[in-house]
Amino acid sequence: MIPPFAIEGYEAMSLLLGALRKATKSGTKVADRSKIVAAMFGTRTRASALGTYGIDADGDTSLRAFGIYGIVHGKLRLIRTQGSAS
Repeated sequence: MIPPFAIEGYEAMSLLLGALRKATKSGTKVADRSKIVAAMFGTRTRASALGTYGIDADGDTSLRAFGIYGIVHGKLRLIRTQGSAS
């Protein structure tokens, strides 16, 4: 099983790379820190390995829980939920 922090690390890097891509117009513009931060904080709805989430004005994710999935009889199945739904 992959530890939860590995999934969070993957998604954090994916979010940052997406913001960098958006802020630099896919690498055609110079990277400006304020534009990258604005792109990250502008994330309102993002589908990811953790589920769909957004980033609030403080930089916090809207996620409070995530699912642990596994392959059962050849199909992807939810095994359990980790974290708090509130």
